[in-house]
Amino acid sequence: MRRRPSDAATQRRRTRLQPAQADRTCPFPASLCCFVASSLFPVLVFCVAAPAQQSASGKDPLASKEEIVRDRMTQLEDRMFRLIEKLGQTEPDQAERLRVALHKSRELLIRQRIDELVKLLDNGNLAEATDRQKSLVRDLNAVLQTLLENSTDPQAGQKELDLLKALRGRIANLLAEEQEHRKASDLAARSAEIRRQLDAAARAIESLLQREQTAADRTGDAIRDRRGDGPAMQTAQAGIRVETEKLAEELERLAAAASQPASTRPARASGKLPDGAGESPPALERTHEHMERAAARMKDAEAPLGEGRFQQAKASQDRSIESLREALRELREQAEALRKTADLPAMARGQRDTASRTGRLADDMAGRSEAGPSSRPGDGNPEARREQPPTAVPGRENVEQARQQMDGAADDLKDNRPGDANTKQQEAVRQLMEAQKQLEEQLNQLRREQQEEVLRALEDRFRDMLARQLQVNSNTIDLDRKGVPNWTRTEELLAGTLAQAERDLSAEANQALEILRQEGTSLVFPRIVEQLAADLNDAGARIADRNVAVATQRLQADIVESLKELIEAVEQVRKKGAGGSTGDDGGPPQPPPLLPQSAELKLLRACQVRVNRQTEAFARERGNEQTLTPDQQRSLQRIAERQKEVAAMAQEMNERAQQH
Repeated sequence: MRRRPSDAATQRRRTRLQPAQADRTCPFPASLCCFVASSLFPVLVFCVAAPAQQSASGKDPLASKEEIVRDRMTQLEDRMFRLIEKLGQTEPDQAERLRVALHKSRELLIRQRIDELVKLLDNGNLAEATDRQKSLVRDLNAVLQTLLENSTDPQAGQKELDLLKALRGRIANLLAEEQEHRKASDLAARSAEIRRQLDAAARAIESLLQREQTAADRTGDAIRDRRGDGPAMQTAQAGIRVETEKLAEELERLAAAASQPASTRPARASGKLPDGAGESPPALERTHEHMERAAARMKDAEAPLGEGRFQQAKASQDRSIESLREALRELREQAEALRKTADLPAMARGQRDTASRTGRLADDMAGRSEAGPSSRPGDGNPEARREQPPTAVPGRENVEQARQQMDGAADDLKDNRPGDANTKQQEAVRQLMEAQKQLEEQLNQLRREQQEEVLRALEDRFRDMLARQLQVNSNTIDLDRKGVPNWTRTEELLAGTLAQAERDLSAEANQALEILRQEGTSLVFPRIVEQLAADLNDAGARIADRNVAVATQRLQADIVESLKELIEAVEQVRKKGAGGSTGDDGGPPQPPPLLPQSAELKLLRACQVRVNRQTEAFARERGNEQTLTPDQQRSLQRIAERQKEVAAMAQEMNERAQQH
């Protein structure tokens, strides 16, 4: 039966679903800020791209181009304002981010500065216009980054996970400790029962010893008087022997009951049983042996008594008395050892200490602690959890119940009632295990929500990157058509902007890569993003070197394909939803990897297809030429490295599959 999610978890899911709700209220994509950012990017590129031909109105072509930029920026700001009003209720976070970006745009006087650029260009003041354009591009980039930034604290989810993990660790430590207390009190309770049985056995041996001593005295009298009732004395001796044999059997059973498996021996610590506790006591075994010898010697005396051989009978009776005395001595020593072993006051102090730390844990889980979590040897670094949970976490009530049971057990131990203490300790263990289970379920829920947030953020990022890359590709094709020898200052500026745009996209990919590495559950996904970052950086370097020919355009096309494949993979996972899987041990659901194996296999296959396509294109371009140009050598090396990476990923996926 599924647990009802907490209010906090419900709110998180509502927040996560809000983009989907926006789809039904406005014609824009779920990631509205990324949509606006994508609209801003062409404006940024347009700032440095101007036509070579004269405009129909006779104005300077650069001034006409700048007017187009101004008009687009005006439309974009108006659209942002309308979206802020529309999203105020359904997506307050997105609306706030748009509001901040719009405020920054107006604070930086973007539109007014574009108007000033139009005047400067119309008057032919190119030098000052160029400087102002560079400043304007920097500020437009600042507005763009505002739109792309996540308004929520990226560390908040991880911080909550870390807090819950620390609480889980403390519960595990307390659980292990309480189980040791329970074992100790269980053995103490059984030791108390054994002591009672030992005392009863000692009294029985004393009675047998007294009766055997009387029988020996009668035999001594018969020796002295040289006459006696041998048959009657034989019968009496036989009766004592039978009772001695019965008591020997009871002691054998008692020795077996006093033993326990080594795996359940309590730890050697203050208030716990010392070395040797829980094993079959050697003294009990020796007592049993003494009793068996006593019975055998009694039997040796029976026949001589019946036949009147009193001297022989007396010798056997004296030896039986000696064996009974040895048995009684061993028994008393064992009883005294058990009394010393079960140090109930020390056990009570240890239990009280555990109860105290369990109470502090309950306070921490309720967010009531002011001094921070307590620490003890084995709890880990006391600096690991300085912050307390903002609200009570699941399992707190169980921890509090466990504390109450522990306090009761400590009282019972103090009052010499280890059996009652053991019952309360068993309940404390049960409550801690339930708290551990609830906390683990909450952790898994948070992990699933965190994965959904990661996937959403990655999808938004990749979609924005795709829109910007498509614009860069289009401008690259335009530059190639113009021909590098025919480039004017405008094309040179545009090439520089495009090169920087590719480098910026590479930085975006590296940020996504860092997210994936921190998440740590995927194998192929981060490798593909790493390749994407390298390709973007390579494309930027090519454009910066004025290389906008077919090879660069093909690389850019591969970048677009990679982004589309990544978006499709993330989109499919989000549509299916991230659900936990129950382990074979019936434990709480475990969160799946960020991308399932099927999605990673699909990415791996697409990567291999790209390598194949690049290899075929390289072979066509090379033709029959035996000598490779430096650019061809770099391309061939890149293809070879990608093929090695694909092979390595395939091998690692196979190894991971075999491990599971």
